[in-house]
Amino acid sequence: MNFCTLNAVKAFAPDDVWAVGNGMWSGYRGPLLFHWDGTAWRVVEAGLNGRPFSLQGIDGLSSQDIWAVGDGGGTGPGYLVVKRDGAGWQLVGGPNVSATPGIAVSADGTPWVVGKFPMASFSSHGPAGWSTTAAPAPPGSSGTVYNAVTAVPGTNRVIAVGSADLPGTSPLRLQAVVAEYSTR
Repeated sequence: MNFCTLNAVKAFAPDDVWAVGNGMWSGYRGPLLFHWDGTAWRVVEAGLNGRPFSLQGIDGLSSQDIWAVGDGGGTGPGYLVVKRDGAGWQLVGGPNVSATPGIAVSADGTPWVVGKFPMASFSSHGPAGWSTTAAPAPPGSSGTVYNAVTAVPGTNRVIAVGSADLPGTSPLRLQAVVAEYSTR
């Protein structure tokens, strides 16, 4: 079986675009990084072959300072965080959450990761490593999930969006949720 799935994209310029996902073909199985240089897309080797992950989100301040995050998609273990610092891609120990659908990097360079399970959470990375906090939920709701996060340009704020179950409704209804956080 051969496949390639892309889940997120980040453009810094018309000739500097990154995309992430996962794929499998002869000799490769695992998370993928692609770069557009204005002429062609190319696969970027990041030492991830054979890892049972899919990259779900990508963000950064520049092509030389970029983060990507992913998870096992319910079939693999935990999370995956990689960072490009201009010299190449490195694995970064990640927050202790098992589903990571998105990442946003605020103006001060702080990466924020949205976590879905075992509970909705927001994790930020600083000099002391990862700090994780429970995400807010509307009163009386359950099953809150956040599906995406973005940085507010020029600030140290991030905004996440998702939904929460409203118990006791039939059929079950969902309420949209929006949360805002400020970095250190």
